[in-house]
Amino acid sequence: MDVPSYQRLTFALLGVCAPQDLIQDRRRTPFNIGQAIELTGFTAEEAIALAEGLPGGEKTLREIVDWTGGQPFLTQRVCRLMREAEGSPGVSSPVQALIESEIISVWESNDKQIHFQTIQNLVMNNELMAGAMLGCYQRILTEAGIPLDGSDEQVALRLTGLVVKKGDRSKFPIEFINKFLMQIGLPSDF
Repeated sequence: MDVPSYQRLTFALLGVCAPQDLIQDRRRTPFNIGQAIELTGFTAEEAIALAEGLPGGEKTLREIVDWTGGQPFLTQRVCRLMREAEGSPGVSSPVQALIESEIISVWESNDKQIHFQTIQNLVMNNELMAGAMLGCYQRILTEAGIPLDGSDEQVALRLTGLVVKKGDRSKFPIEFINKFLMQIGLPSDF
């Protein structure tokens, strides 16, 4: 239907899902009209506005971005925690100590936005994919990245933010994520 008054309408569907989650009928696909947009983490330069009010300013922000991989939610959360810690008398937490004490070790009680719960559910509660995802994750850790192959498990790991695309490889983005996975109960024989 080509109606000129409809030309002014624009729709955007934002969210996270694997392409196969959108395909009910392989003969008809939304990808002939949709467009994927690859999102990456902040660089320290892109997040420079967050340095204002941080103890140590830009230097602290760079350390935060190194720890969070620039992941927007985590970067903003750690910046807020640093500002709050700086305002407390006698508290001068380095970034690593703050992340470990205020996020990783108490994630279940402090996860108001259910960010980490969602990641845990995606990894641990998907009976069909959990083994493949964990196996893929282990390969990425031990091999310092693996070639992108479009497999369901690589796509699922990238959608959770546990793995990122760097060039033509799936890579482990940040130490923070590995520490978090150990905290949520990743099998020790993994």
